[in-house]
Amino acid sequence: MKNLLVVFCFVLSFVFVKGQNLVSNPSFEQHSSCPTNVSQIALANDWYTLLSTPDYFNTCATAPICSIPNNGVGYQNTITLTDSAYAGFFAYLTPSFCCIPEIMGCQLTNPLNIGQKYYVSFKVSAAYGMSKCFSNKLGALFSTIPYSTSNPPPINNYSQIYTNTIITDTTNWTTISGSFIADSAYQYMEISSFFNPINTNIICINAVTFGDSLSYYYVDNVCVSADSGTCEVDVNVGIVGSILNNQFLMYPNPAKNSLTVYLDGINDKTYLKIYNWFGELKIEKEVFIATEMIDITDLQDGIYIVQIQTEKKLLTRKLIITNN
Repeated sequence: MKNLLVVFCFVLSFVFVKGQNLVSNPSFEQHSSCPTNVSQIALANDWYTLLSTPDYFNTCATAPICSIPNNGVGYQNTITLTDSAYAGFFAYLTPSFCCIPEIMGCQLTNPLNIGQKYYVSFKVSAAYGMSKCFSNKLGALFSTIPYSTSNPPPINNYSQIYTNTIITDTTNWTTISGSFIADSAYQYMEISSFFNPINTNIICINAVTFGDSLSYYYVDNVCVSADSGTCEVDVNVGIVGSILNNQFLMYPNPAKNSLTVYLDGINDKTYLKIYNWFGELKIEKEVFIATEMIDITDLQDGIYIVQIQTEKKLLTRKLIITNN
C-alpha cells in the first residue's frame, strides 16, 4: 500500500511539473515596489537586467515615464482589465546609434529535462513614439549559464525561439510562440533579439534622425511549459507573429491632429475610410502611396473605425482620437 502511494505521488508530481508554467512571474504583476523611472525591470520579482536598460511599467508607477497606458516610449493598455504591469525593451538599434539590444532574463522554477519538448510563448506589442521602426527576430534564448550585466548573453544570431515576421501592431498584443527539444538542462531564459542588425529586417516610418531608427516592444504573459496546453502555442504553425501582409499599420493610436497609415504594397485601387462609432462616414480618400498622412483635426474626440478597401479585401481597425 505504501509503495502504491509513493508511485501515485510521483506520477502526480510529474503531471503537475509537466503542466505548469516554469516562469514564476510571467505577467510582471508581482513587484518589490512601484517603478519611479525607466530601466527598473528588477523591480518585477524574479526578473533582472542582462544587457543595457530594459524597462518595467506598472499602473502604480509614480512617474508618467513608466506608467500605463501612456509612458515614455508609447501607449499600450494591459492585456486584460485586471492586469497592472508589463515590461519593455529595445529590440533593434541602428548600428550608428549603438546596435546593442536590451535583454531581460529570469531563472526558471525548474531546469529543463534533456530530450523533453518544451513550448514557449509570450506576447509583444510594438511601441510607436520614441521609436520609429519595427523589427523581427524577437525571441527567447535558453541557457545553462546565469548571465549577468558583466557577462551578458552573446548576440550570435541564434535563439531557440524567434519570429521571422516583423511585428508592427501597435494596438493589439501579438503572440510569439514555438517549441524546441531541450538538449541541455537549461535553467535560465533571456528575452530580446539575439541577431545582429545585418541579420534583422526592419521597417522604419518617418525616421528622420539616427535616433529614430529604433524598435521598441512591450512584453507580457511569458510562458514555458512541457505541456502545449499551458502556453498559448499553435503547435501546427510553430512560431507565429503579426503578419504585415494583408494588414495595415496606423499610428499613433490614440491619435491627435494627424494619423499616418502605412500599407504593405498598393496593387489595386485602394480607398481609406474613417467612420465614427455611429457608422457615419467622416473621411474618404483614395490612397496612392504606401505611407499616407491623414488630417483628423476636424474629428471630435472618440472612437472611430478605419477601413482600407481594395477590389479584393476589406481591412478594419479601431482608432481613438484625442485632439483636446
